[in-house]
Amino acid sequence: MNRSFILYLSFAYYLFATSCSRDKDYVLDIDYNTTALVIADNDNLSVFNAGMRPIGLIEKLQAPGPFTVLVPSDAAFQKVGMDSKSIQLLSTQNLSNLMLYHIIDGTYRLDNLPFLFNQEIKSQRGKLYVTHWIKERDTILTINGARILNQRMTTSNGLIHVIDRVLEPFKHERLNDAISDDNNLTFFKEALRSSGLEPLLNREGEYTVFAPNNTAMKANGFNSIQQIHDTDPELLKSFIRYHIADTRRFVYDYILTTDKTNISQQRMLDGYNCRINLLPDYWAPGSFLGITLQGPGNLSPISVAKQDVLTGNGILHTINGILKPTR
Repeated sequence: MNRSFILYLSFAYYLFATSCSRDKDYVLDIDYNTTALVIADNDNLSVFNAGMRPIGLIEKLQAPGPFTVLVPSDAAFQKVGMDSKSIQLLSTQNLSNLMLYHIIDGTYRLDNLPFLFNQEIKSQRGKLYVTHWIKERDTILTINGARILNQRMTTSNGLIHVIDRVLEPFKHERLNDAISDDNNLTFFKEALRSSGLEPLLNREGEYTVFAPNNTAMKANGFNSIQQIHDTDPELLKSFIRYHIADTRRFVYDYILTTDKTNISQQRMLDGYNCRINLLPDYWAPGSFLGITLQGPGNLSPISVAKQDVLTGNGILHTINGILKPTR
């Protein structure tokens, strides 16, 4: 056997041995328990996983962190019409705002928080409010009114909590701005302005607004912006004050505080009470789908069209009717 051939075999063996060693070291160096890879490995979190790719979150959530990630389940994304393809069609800015609102820097063991309502923490895109409460024998955690579905999953660089709704990114510091930003609330916005109560919702404080949408306003005699503008401001003021509560309440807060009758009362700014009815989920005994509202003057309950829009001074809910304190 000539010398050149022996050298060739020796070099080939060296390359083979080196490449095998490197492959082995590379595999051993991968941490499969990072937050990014745990999410990717969970079939029920595929939409959130798809949203991570276009904005570089997979790499970020493999970094040391630590991070606490609030991951909506695939069923939660389906409720807002999103799947693994459509979420990637969002603009980079909108996708970033959505995804980063669900990520908190640091390790937050939310089940270790005190038993209190709406404790403020901050995500990478704004405020979040966590409620830790006991209803009957169940300990319940909610974030912005979305329920945490499981015990926390511990990863090598943080924690994962799976939630039952997609959180709408924090966008407005004031309720007035949130109302102005919703094209379905232009009639209510004019009523608010013409009543002189607009400054109220620009103040610091905690308010919950149940705003009738444009369809509801028209169905109850407010047929145009001009007609609302021409209405007696005192009448509009009474109308508006029965749609605002002097407290911050997500829909699930009512579910947590209502007893076995499934009925509670919310005192409004005008001093009258509004009845809150829980909607049972008959497919899941003990669970609830949401709430309806009913004033003494309403012949039937009013449903919630859009819930839990968080602002710096309260929460906005859009409703499908006008609340009436008297017949």
